[in-house]
Amino acid sequence: MRWLRRAGLCAAALVGVLIIIWCGVMFSRPYVRDFSGRTYDEVVAVAGGDFGLPRSASNIRFVASSVGLGGRAHVVKFTAPVEDCRNYALADFRCYDTQQGSNPAAEFTPVTGRLCRPTSFGEYGVRDLRWFDIETIEEGITLERDHTHRPFTWIDTRRGILYSLWTD
Repeated sequence: MRWLRRAGLCAAALVGVLIIIWCGVMFSRPYVRDFSGRTYDEVVAVAGGDFGLPRSASNIRFVASSVGLGGRAHVVKFTAPVEDCRNYALADFRCYDTQQGSNPAAEFTPVTGRLCRPTSFGEYGVRDLRWFDIETIEEGITLERDHTHRPFTWIDTRRGILYSLWTD
């Protein structure tokens, strides 16, 4: 009878250790959600939310990632009227205010120089960013970041395409 109790305790201890190992592995793996669609309604139906996107948005790609305590990221691209792109960019920018009401006004400035597309965010589980083609912007604007937790945002004003990239 004693040996049965010892075997049961050893089995329970082994299961406990395996659960702890499994939790450690799963907690450190990126959790990536990748949504795309031609229309706002299509993306909202699949994603279960609108991520603050304007209703006029089309050709949408939204990738969100979380890596346990290792950080978060989102990468967004959509087509919309330039004014809707600007409004989305400002609202997204304001989500990362360090103190409500005390941050400087966000200002759009012209895009200067040639932009380089990021190739991947492997640490966030986002491995393919070929669709995030910011290098094709010929005429555009960007928001100046006043601290590192702000998203990088570019708007192609000629084609009405917003690109946004944020990591934490």
